[in-house]
Amino acid sequence: MLNTIQTKNTTRMSKHASIRAQQRGVKLSAIEVVFDYGDLETNAGSGSYKLKISRELLDSLVQTKIIGRQLAETCQRLTLVVSGKSIVTCYRARLH
Repeated sequence: MLNTIQTKNTTRMSKHASIRAQQRGVKLSAIEVVFDYGDLETNAGSGSYKLKISRELLDSLVQTKIIGRQLAETCQRLTLVVSGKSIVTCYRARLH
């Protein structure tokens, strides 16, 4: 895929997603956790989907010491828009 950036694992981010992550202060470690472990998918249209991670799964990852509590809290509100195997963009959900 054109205009993608490969991270340390096999996560691919579009140039747009990399710019948006930097602008929004989203850390690569949080993106990788949601991309690798995300269990909540919803249709985003045009063949893309929104990927999130459930609170229960985050708690399990913390209990098994795969990730720390602070990273889990960061991942809780993070949404990735994914097309195929590439991240198109990312954003944090607002708390209300």
